[in-house]
Amino acid sequence: DIYAMRMSRLALKHDPTFYPAVPLWLSACIRRQIDLPKGATDPLWDKDQPKAEFYALASSPRYLQMVLARALKDGNVAIARQVIKTMSMNTGAKSLVKPIPGGAQPLVSAMGYPDRNVRFLAAQTLALARPTGKFQGYQVVMSLMNEALRQKGQKFALVVVQDPQRRNMTVDAVRAAGFEVIDEPDISKLLISGGKAIGLDVVFVGPDTSSAAVIDTFRSEPIYQYLPIVVNKFTKLLHDRAAKDGKIIILDSKKTDAQSVTKALNEAIALSAGKPLTETQAVDWAIVAAQTIRAVGRRDTVVFDLRRTIPALLEALQRKDTTLKVAAAQGLAVINDPMAQQGILALGLKTDVDEKVRIDAFKAASESVRRFGNKGTDGQIKELVELVSSPGAHALLEAGAQLLGTMNLPSEKMPELIFSTDKMD
Repeated sequence: DIYAMRMSRLALKHDPTFYPAVPLWLSACIRRQIDLPKGATDPLWDKDQPKAEFYALASSPRYLQMVLARALKDGNVAIARQVIKTMSMNTGAKSLVKPIPGGAQPLVSAMGYPDRNVRFLAAQTLALARPTGKFQGYQVVMSLMNEALRQKGQKFALVVVQDPQRRNMTVDAVRAAGFEVIDEPDISKLLISGGKAIGLDVVFVGPDTSSAAVIDTFRSEPIYQYLPIVVNKFTKLLHDRAAKDGKIIILDSKKTDAQSVTKALNEAIALSAGKPLTETQAVDWAIVAAQTIRAVGRRDTVVFDLRRTIPALLEALQRKDTTLKVAAAQGLAVINDPMAQQGILALGLKTDVDEKVRIDAFKAASESVRRFGNKGTDGQIKELVELVSSPGAHALLEAGAQLLGTMNLPSEKMPELIFSTDKMD
């Protein structure tokens, strides 16, 4: 890092117009600060001198894109995340998707990176940048919001084994190692659909499968450039390829027991440019995704089709985390679709849900009704009238009453409320 920073400075002193030295200096500067042990002081910097974030924020989008391109190529997740966060603060939509010299679009490419944090950050940044027109890869943004919403901290493994008996044994061993197994024997179909939507963490290739063909297939896809692969077979050619690739683990074909498979998978995951999310990180990202969808919807975007996120948001309403439930309801509130509004109403009407969540759901439903009109079912409206007409917590009844008023129901519904006040008879 010191050498790169010094050489970049010298290059700029010799020729101030030699702009390639700027992203090189920035990259080394950011990496040095990231690698600095917690609590340590960098002797290169004076006490009051600005740190790497200052110079990154002051840099033009072109330089930041070049730093990001280098980080993605080197597999440096920490730098990639830091640069994307900076770009979200100081870069407009047009600059985020503008190609750098050579034609690459680093931030767009980052949406296909193996590390979930990197690709989710890239999608969130592009979503919140308020693009006014479609750009290459715009369809991927909401797909990644769906992926983030569905995260539960799982690790996904693809098992490529032909023999049914051996495959069953391998699947059991992979599951015992803590992985969800993706059951798609046709890799080409996986690459077209499921793999990119789910987010593979590792591939396990059996001894009865052409390992070289599987490796070639995955390495031909940019999103899987750093995907770790376990090969359950040893040959000299595979050994040499593994040494050159750097992301391949060789496991002897005789070792199919759970302990050996688990050890190989853990070694493979340790080589990955991206690490699986913890359960807490998964929930945090699901909340961020719902909040991002809401922010996009409130701006009446013409670029992103938010209706594609409805199924994932509805699933999020069923999760245990109360913050996620509310965020999902608020995300649905800005989507003009009957399923979205009815999903929010269903959450508010559930008697086994925390009262505060139900109140927030009714508020979100009120927002949806004000925006798009009443799309609730007759059954839901009847339940709501019964709720408001019955004794209960004042705050919940008030939120329900506000929702009823927003719905502008036919006049014959009012007597049902009036007749509920039996003490006036």
